[in-house]
Amino acid sequence: MSKLNLGEFDYSYDQMIRKFQTRLENAADFSETIQIFKEFYNYHHNIILKLGEWIEENDFLLEIHSNIINFEQRFLNYHSISPIEANFQYLREPKFLSYNDPEFKLHAIAMQGRNELALSQDIYTDEVFKRMNLTNYCFESSMFVYGLCLAQNINAKMVQIEAGYNKDKPIYNGNGFHYFVWATLNEEHYIIDVTYSQFFLWQRNILNRLGLVGITGCDPGIFMYMDPKRKKVAEALLKNGFIKVTKESLKCYLDGFTLSFRNINYYEKTNDFSFQTPYTYEDYLRFLEREDDQIKHEEKENLGYNFNASPLIIEASDQIFKILKR
Repeated sequence: MSKLNLGEFDYSYDQMIRKFQTRLENAADFSETIQIFKEFYNYHHNIILKLGEWIEENDFLLEIHSNIINFEQRFLNYHSISPIEANFQYLREPKFLSYNDPEFKLHAIAMQGRNELALSQDIYTDEVFKRMNLTNYCFESSMFVYGLCLAQNINAKMVQIEAGYNKDKPIYNGNGFHYFVWATLNEEHYIIDVTYSQFFLWQRNILNRLGLVGITGCDPGIFMYMDPKRKKVAEALLKNGFIKVTKESLKCYLDGFTLSFRNINYYEKTNDFSFQTPYTYEDYLRFLEREDDQIKHEEKENLGYNFNASPLIIEASDQIFKILKR
């Protein structure tokens, strides 16, 4: 591509970005915002596919990444795909007047963990927590929750979910991990995850995002809402900050992460659009203990960053938007 054509393309791209910005600024409602973002992602899919290696040779991909991330943070940040909010009222309910209730401690710990996050914003109210983007708070928060568990004589451990469940073969250059607390009370196991809402922001949950070269795909949130069992687990965790571990609940919880680690190559090669996984409760226990991992079963090039432009676009249907907002 000649220098003249390069300049012409830069001008054309800048014009399109300004048009998208104007449309987003004047969107009539949030449903229209989502529709514009679907077009925005598709536009970038097409220009990346059309221009191929030229984009990387001219560092144009960095500009594309910057525009995508800036637009998402400006127009989608703090908007959740889920109608479920953290419940700060449960300890005031009559059934929790008894301190002997084993789950009273878990509700109290989850609320304290959420309070601590809200207090980090200087001015605390329940609404502050509900508006927070909890990305990158999981380690600090899990450490705090772990300490609360020990103070209540609850056996607990911090658990790290590695991207692809393999620390030695990072699929996001060492990023993309998540921490939660595994607590044991009266011989029952619980997952305490007070930053789980970070995975339900619209900014990383529009399916059209899948396949964009060099950026992450979608968060677990959208995949949790594609299955009724996963949806039930997700909403309980979003509401209470913890769930009891059963064979079903652990699979549902981790299925969301597993699906989020897949990139567009997986769907191109397998033609599997079921958005399900073959992994069992026992499989996931081995994943968490690092005795096995997703990479061994699905191949590294099908997970994490996607480095090759693909003609496949997975469309975020209007029906999904309606289901999420019911």
